[in-house]
This record gives sequence, C-alpha cells and structure tokens, in this order.
Amino acid sequence: MLSVAWYRTRATFRRRWPGYLTVVALIGLVGGVAMASIAGARLTQSSYPTFLASTNPSDMNVSIYDPATGGGPGPTLTTMLSRLPGVKRVRAVAAPTIAPLAKDGAPDLGVLNDLGIGGSVDGEYFAQDRLAVVQGRMANPGRPKEMVMDATAARLLRVHVGQVVTLGLYTDAQTNLPDFGTPRVHPVLRLPVKVVGIAVANNGVVEDDIDRASGTAVVTPAFLRRAVGVSPTAGAPVLYALQLDHGGRNVTAVEQEITRHLPRGVTHEFHVTSRVVAEVELAVKPEAIAVGGFGAIAAAVALVLGIQAISRQLRVGGGERQVLRALGASPVATAADGLVAVLFAVLVGSLVAVGLAAGLSPLFPLGPVRPVYPNRGFSLDWTVLGLGFAVLVVGLGAAALALSYRAMPNRAAGAGAEATRSSRVVRGAETTGLSVSGVLGLHFALGTGRGGQNGAGAIGVDRYRSRCRNCRRCLHFRQRAPHTRFKSSLVRMELELRTESEQRRPSAIAHAPQPRQ
Repeated sequence: MLSVAWYRTRATFRRRWPGYLTVVALIGLVGGVAMASIAGARLTQSSYPTFLASTNPSDMNVSIYDPATGGGPGPTLTTMLSRLPGVKRVRAVAAPTIAPLAKDGAPDLGVLNDLGIGGSVDGEYFAQDRLAVVQGRMANPGRPKEMVMDATAARLLRVHVGQVVTLGLYTDAQTNLPDFGTPRVHPVLRLPVKVVGIAVANNGVVEDDIDRASGTAVVTPAFLRRAVGVSPTAGAPVLYALQLDHGGRNVTAVEQEITRHLPRGVTHEFHVTSRVVAEVELAVKPEAIAVGGFGAIAAAVALVLGIQAISRQLRVGGGERQVLRALGASPVATAADGLVAVLFAVLVGSLVAVGLAAGLSPLFPLGPVRPVYPNRGFSLDWTVLGLGFAVLVVGLGAAALALSYRAMPNRAAGAGAEATRSSRVVRGAETTGLSVSGVLGLHFALGTGRGGQNGAGAIGVDRYRSRCRNCRRCLHFRQRAPHTRFKSSLVRMELELRTESEQRRPSAIAHAPQPRQ
C-alpha cells in the first residue's frame, strides 16, 4: 500500500503541485500570523515584569521628611535601615537645591517648581533601579558634567540630547535670602552639565496627568560628591530604596519595623513596587486581550481554510481513485492516493507557520513598555509555537485522514447521487423545456460542480442519470437512455458525453457492470 501511495505521489506531483503549494501557503501564512499574535499577547502582558527585573529593582521605597525643617530631608537613616531584619540592601537618594541658571546667573525658579534634580552617591539609578535610556546614552557615573533626564524635564528646560545646561547648587540658607532668584545670590557650585540621554525610571513607565506635569533629572554620583564637598547638607537623603531578603513577600513586616525604629517627629511614606506592577499590567491588559483575540480568530481561520484546501486537493483525484479501485486496488490504497503529499504539505505549512511566527516576534510587545523593553530582538515562545505546531499538524492531519477515508470508493457508493444534487431552479428549467446549453449553464452556475477530471462529460452524465427514479441504482447509462422523461436532444447530448467519458477511462468502463438483458 505504501509503495503504491509513494508511486502515485511521485507520478502526480508535477500535475498537482500548485494545489499542494496552496495548502502550504494557507497554513503557513494564516497559521503563522495566529501563532505570532498569541505569542505577542503573552509577551505584552508579561512585558513590564520582564523590564522591571532587568533594572535590579527595589522592593520598596521609603520617603522621610522632617516637618521641623519645612518638609526638608530628615536625619540620615541608611545605617539603621540596613540593620533591620529582612532588609538586604539600602541605597539613598539626595535632592539638594540644584537649579538651572539663566545667562545672567539667576536660577530659573519657575522651572524649579516642576522639576526635581537629584542623584545618589551609592549607586541608585545606576546600579539599582537602573534608568532605561530611550534616547542617547546613560551618563557616566564618574563624570560630574553629564546627566540624564526624562522627557518632561527636557520639555520644561527646552533642551535636547547633546545640549549643555548650567546648573547651580544653593544651600538652604541661600534659599531663605530675600534676593534668592536674582543674580545677586551666587550658587556655591556652578557646573556646565551636558544632557547625554533621555531616560525613564522603572516605576515611571505608566504615568497619569499629575505625574506627567513634573519632570526629573538625575546627576551623576561624581557631581553629587562634589556638591557634598562644598555643602555637606547636599547629601542628606530624602528617599531610601530597599531590597528585601524575600522580595515582596515580607513588605508588611519590614514596614512595621521601619515605623517602630523611626525617630519621633519625622514623617514617612511607603511605595511598594508590587503595586506598581499590578497597575502597569492592568494598563497593558487591553492590548494583550485584543492581540490574543485576533490570534484566536486567525487560528480558527487557518484551520477552516486549511481543511477546505485539503478537501479540494483530495477531490482532484476522485476519478483516478475509481480507476484504481476498478483495477483491483484495495480501499486503503485508493484512500491513500494523494494523501501522502497532502500530509507532507500540512507538515511543511506548519513549519512555515512556526518560522513566520518567530520572524514576527520583534514586533512585540505592544503598549507603553515597548520603548523600554530590554529584549527587542527575536523572542521565541516555545509554548505557543509548540502547541500551535501540534494543533496544525494533528488537527489538519486528522481532517485529511477523515476526508480521504470518506472518499474511499467502497464508502462512496452513493457519491454520484450526492454529487449530482442540484438546485430547484435547475430542475425547474429541465421541466420547462429549456435548451440543453441553458440547462447545462444553470447546472454549472448553481450545481455542485463535482465530477472529477472528466469535466462537463462526467457532470452531465451523473446529473441526468439521477433523474430516473426507477433505476437510480443502475450504474450504466444505456439502460435508461430511452426513458420518456428525457427529450431526444438531451438523450443525444448525454450519449455523446458518455462516449467521451468511456474513451477517457477505458479501464474503468471495461470493469463496469454490464446491463441486464
């Protein structure tokens, strides 16, 4: 059986390869888009946790202020916080009074109200909670004349990457002077700083309108160390970034320990990273659902179109299967005729779909995380690709086997009647005396159009022989040719068509049952 199937595949491949190519193209293109969409939906939904993990994030932040100094920095608590149970590492952020200076040397107080300039001497924003650069590059921690800022800060300062901004450091005493804001109050430190990049904080990917109104600029540790050398209070921390031993699982216990050990009179505020993750995942969920729904629809379309293409390809050799059966081939051998090539086309199309899905992976993720996503190249979701490949191969392969089994000659004894069913319009045209060409035209337009390779001859013969109710089971046409239901013109037409069919299939006609005398 396998040898016959392989021989038939090699013998008919040159004639049937366009149909096989159609099967491969439908499965590969539509199935590949479906798998790429579903994998992209999963990647979009998990994009923010992936990005956050790439920044070495803190598990929680603590902001501490002293009401006695008008909401200024509180006491330095880095050592105390690092000794609390459950705390793994503590990094501090300082935000001294640093203002951009105009050409006359006066600080721009209008911009300063909506702009925060700060940094860290122990690696915050550079080693922990690393900033994601979307334009330019990251500032060198050892260079005091470089800094990065977010897009809002660049808009407020009206600067771009590569431009130099003159920054001035002022002490708390200077900010209380009546002439502060004029050129008469000189900063204790004045440095021209170059904007080398536009960056995004790991907790600032999704912002509301209030957050977008204020900008942030980050100076290097070298700049802040120079500022502390001029004014020691410039290094007073206003925020502590904590990494915990067990991640976010013991945040509540650490919060209680911090509250118990804080000095009296200071205020504090906690910011938990896991809450930011939940908010961002909720923000990107609509895009993920939309892409995933499109992928599911595309998968269903791939299966439907694939089954239709396979069915059409298997019907091409319907007449040849009858010839094989008449020559003595077994039902299994006739069912396998053309099936090997179809199954191979399904396998190749599924592999093409996997390759296309992998090729489309750089288009994802979608949403607000895409500009800062760390892995922008090819991303292979083997869960989706593996399951998609299995569904295409198993589903379409099973459909091909079922269609081939259904088309077996020993199960298709009534296939002629099934293939010759036509609409009521065609049957009405026959009874009204319409010309032969008109009846055949209506049949081609409204009928099933099935009839193997014999074209109009087989269609015409099969169609009109089913009109004889008394001999519906008869397989030979000449028994019912004189039947009074047919006009003489139709009889002659069908006799000619039958003769042409016999000439094309001499072996099958020779083995057909002879009419009874």
